[in-house]
Amino acid sequence: MNFISLDRLSLEYHGSLSGQRGKVAPESTAVGGALAGRGAHFSVAALRDISLTISQGERVGLIGHNGSGKTTLLKVMAGILPPTAGRVQVQGQVTSLLHLNAGMLPDLSGLENINIRATLMGLDKQEKKHLIEDVKAFSELGIYLNMPIRTYSAGMAMRLSFAIATGIAPDILIMDEWIGTGDKEFRAKAQKRMREFADMAGILVIASHSEPLLNAVCNRRISVEKGRIVRDEIKNEDGDVAKAEQGNWIENPAFVGG
Repeated sequence: MNFISLDRLSLEYHGSLSGQRGKVAPESTAVGGALAGRGAHFSVAALRDISLTISQGERVGLIGHNGSGKTTLLKVMAGILPPTAGRVQVQGQVTSLLHLNAGMLPDLSGLENINIRATLMGLDKQEKKHLIEDVKAFSELGIYLNMPIRTYSAGMAMRLSFAIATGIAPDILIMDEWIGTGDKEFRAKAQKRMREFADMAGILVIASHSEPLLNAVCNRRISVEKGRIVRDEIKNEDGDVAKAEQGNWIENPAFVGG
């Protein structure tokens, strides 16, 4: 069974001031993690003492101001960033749409990049063949798939990356905002595929500033401020469709506070 479990997880960044003389002093800011320092050296607590379990079937929306820690939390869940304290346990294959073009090799063709991605995902011969045909059909890149992707426009490269990333049903899907890419016609096509892809995921975790999107897609909503979870809510499934679309949220009984 797929799950994500975080136990007393924290992540800090350390460094020195650049371009400014004087000392670091703790201060209150509208964005960013908790700031502390000694002399010209500083530390930023991007995530602080987070304990959280996400289970099969949950669609979790992360909300909070820019710099609140949402994207950092997603990166820890995806295995991109290691925590400095605490424990992360993930059961299931994670598909991350945080950096679609990451890992693409510009001197290789589109088809060669598809094959490499398929191998990294552990696909067998039949699954690779299915993925290639699916990407060909969806991306509409035609003969360009036989050319190095350094010859692609930004929009073409995004089409390829998006088609590959959404070609295999994920156990766990992690996203930073809902993806819409390309021209008007392709964007509508991508939106439809994105919704189907999210529906196939065993677990969905998405950070977004769009309340209507989270109301429509998620059944759990977590608020992050200064690297801490300050609110954990679940959708009140009372059968009222209008309320569900507007967001009818109640406190998660399992939430013990940030």
